[in-house]
Amino acid sequence: MPKKNKDQFVIAYIADLGNSGYVVDYARSMARFLKKGLILLFICDKKYTKTTSDEAQQRLSSIKEQFSGEDINFCVLKGRTREIITMLPTLLNAVVIVAGVNPRASLLNPTHPRRVLFDFGQCRTAYLTVQTSNLKPQTINFNDVALRIDYNRESKEKLIWASYFARFNGSRLHVMHETYNDDGLRGKFDNNMLFLDKFFSGLGIGYEKEDLASTANFPDRNAIRQASSKGYDLMVCLTTDTRELDFLDFFIGAQETRTIRNKQKLPVLFINPRDDIYVLCD
Repeated sequence: MPKKNKDQFVIAYIADLGNSGYVVDYARSMARFLKKGLILLFICDKKYTKTTSDEAQQRLSSIKEQFSGEDINFCVLKGRTREIITMLPTLLNAVVIVAGVNPRASLLNPTHPRRVLFDFGQCRTAYLTVQTSNLKPQTINFNDVALRIDYNRESKEKLIWASYFARFNGSRLHVMHETYNDDGLRGKFDNNMLFLDKFFSGLGIGYEKEDLASTANFPDRNAIRQASSKGYDLMVCLTTDTRELDFLDFFIGAQETRTIRNKQKLPVLFINPRDDIYVLCD
């Protein structure tokens, strides 16, 4: 367990001890630019694993030893994954969690996209979902970060985390948006952009606006395709508020079920629409 203090930590949630390298690499990169400590976390959840606490601690210790000199701790917790993830801000002072996603995993595997979304469904921090890639650790840099702004009021909830990348990592921000013909929708979108301008200018942050082709369904997936084609490094997305899911969402799946498993393997930073989201103490 890490020492108790008032600082915050990046959590590398290692659901697969046999294939954890890419999760650790992304988490190390996040911890580096945020100037936060890193905790390697394994959860002994009977639903997912038969690994004992002692076995998990040995594996995590060996991972930590690979990065001597870095501020890395490890922790093994027992219980239900969803409940533990929800409590991480208070249990471990988590500010962001990095989780691996394997679209080819079985539905009973904690790295399966739907399992990840379920387990993080009540998460009170931003969480970065990453897929295995050929990137070397030194090339994980988040130089270009994209976010899609639309007419929904909730779009503004992406701005705080987008600003962290710009302020602390020097990332270039790319704000994607559709063109609205409906006067009502265009008015709401314009209000969101006015708020964005005021928010970013107050922090001394610049950004680039980028047209996004209109699509009837899954605009975030469309944005990810465009972001990937331009070589961007990360997409900031908002999950669907469970209170606003309609019949079609239950039938074909909410938008994030497609963005999390994107074929482009673009990392996605998800934020759940909650009133008690934890943010950086900076």
